[in-house]
Amino acid sequence: IEEIGNDKDGDYIRIKHRNGYTSSYHGLVDVNVQLNQTVTSDSVIAKVKISEVNKHLHFEIQNEKHEYVKNIIELLN
Repeated sequence: IEEIGNDKDGDYIRIKHRNGYTSSYHGLVDVNVQLNQTVTSDSVIAKVKISEVNKHLHFEIQNEKHEYVKNIIELLN
């Protein structure tokens, strides 16, 4: 876990992956992780915040150059 914070949509988490990519999850509540904690694909990291304003999870992937990944195929190459 590289970063845990709070923004206008609620809590967020950024995970740094071994391959240089990072994934960010925004609009969370009940964060269940700590900074520098190692997580796996089956880890429960938080719950999604559901309210009248926020009814979704915002998810981003960036490469090692901090460019947003727009095509999932990029991750497979």
